[in-house]
Amino acid sequence: MLPVVTLTSIAIALPNIPKHRVKQLLNNMNQGVSLVKLIDKTLGKNAQLINLRKAADIFEVELYKKWLNINLSKTSLNCTNSKEVLRELSIKAEGIITKFKNREKDPIMENPHKWPAKVVAANSMYRITRTILLSSEVQEENEQTYDGLFEQLCVMITDIVAAYLTNLPMV
Repeated sequence: MLPVVTLTSIAIALPNIPKHRVKQLLNNMNQGVSLVKLIDKTLGKNAQLINLRKAADIFEVELYKKWLNINLSKTSLNCTNSKEVLRELSIKAEGIITKFKNREKDPIMENPHKWPAKVVAANSMYRITRTILLSSEVQEENEQTYDGLFEQLCVMITDIVAAYLTNLPMV
């Protein structure tokens, strides 16, 4: 569920996306999350997955245009294009991870499965934003690109939720 929350947060932060499309994404995501949570809790008894679930749970309420106390609407307004949004979110996420690693000297904490939920969520955001930035999909900025990246993120979210739903008969 953490990738769904992270991708939705990125999509919300993109500039020049009509509000009704963002609202529709949030509504659809919230509907899917209730089923995904049920499946995740029922099938995901693995101790290593508990932190991932906790990290995603942090944002269920805050997904209303916030990510780790970062106002995604404000980020959208302050950035002129999708690359800037992705860089901004990547930098903020990296800062959270770096701060944690500098503070935590316990060798056990090198394992991401042992990290606090906030750091796990930041790691997810960092890796996803960096991957998108490194992909050839984010090219010259124009209105079609904004829309295109938003659509790509929506498709990824839908694909992940659909993958979870294939496990519904086992619940």
